[in-house]
Amino acid sequence: MFLLSTRVKTLGAVIAAGAAGFGITAAVITAASAQAANPVVPANTVTAAPSSASPKAVPELPIGPVTTVTNGKDISLPVDAYKASPSDQNLVLRAEYQEMKSCVARYGLAFDAPAAAWTVPAINHDYDRLFGLIDITDARKYGYHTGEELLPDGESKQSSTGMADPAESAPNYLAVAMGDPSVPEVNGLAVPSGGCIGEARSKLNDDLSAETLYEDAVNYGLAQSDADSRVIAAFGKWSKCMTDAGFSYATPVDAINDPEWSTTTPSAVEMEVAIADVECKTTTNLTGLRVAVAAAWQSQYIKAHAAQFAAMTANVGQQDAQAKAILGE
Repeated sequence: MFLLSTRVKTLGAVIAAGAAGFGITAAVITAASAQAANPVVPANTVTAAPSSASPKAVPELPIGPVTTVTNGKDISLPVDAYKASPSDQNLVLRAEYQEMKSCVARYGLAFDAPAAAWTVPAINHDYDRLFGLIDITDARKYGYHTGEELLPDGESKQSSTGMADPAESAPNYLAVAMGDPSVPEVNGLAVPSGGCIGEARSKLNDDLSAETLYEDAVNYGLAQSDADSRVIAAFGKWSKCMTDAGFSYATPVDAINDPEWSTTTPSAVEMEVAIADVECKTTTNLTGLRVAVAAAWQSQYIKAHAAQFAAMTANVGQQDAQAKAILGE
């Protein structure tokens, strides 16, 4: 699935040693990034093919104002109203952290991951690369790579929130923490399904279904928008702009997925293409249009799954209550 919430990324990164950064690079932004893996779609709609293919046209839904978008902070989507706030997420994370420590201790091991790593930022935006590269500053610094990937010498680095637990070198630590079917028992005790992180999440009723629903809605809206005739026409204007700049790409997906960018550091040509990409998006306001159309389709998706989104909201309250009970607050 394309879009991961910061809370899910934090949980995975803290535990796994050597976890990769969370930045979305050219290697992983593929045509599939415009779609959920298996989205449940409203009736009487047509799912879009990847942008670089020849998608079936979808109905032109009425859209709101088309605003100027230059970075992820400019993007707001209907599904945001259903997402747990950073404070709610951090409350649940603190409880899961406490449960994690307790569970790991049962096996004679120490969970020493920094508590500060189990947090999400107060202002959390997951949309910086959802519509491709849109920040001209990033384009000039990193091309299609991300700042999180690169040290000053260009070597890959781990995300700042992906701090490894110093205890991970202990025998069977990861089997206890994450679960491993080949290690069903450690120190005479059965390992819970999914390891201690699975147990901790279970106590918080945190089965990640809310994240899945959230991501499906986002990806569905994006996929449908890219089959909208207005967006397809805007892709054409963007492509013409890129041609005028000396580069031949049909869509931004084609540009960001150029195999030439599968390198440790951005090349001079990659930087030039990335800069032209963002400038052409700005000139045509392609991203603003895509956001407006995606939001319209996303709203339709939410209406078609109203019961699930109501349950998602209720689940946030239930998790908060359970977290407070665990923490004694």
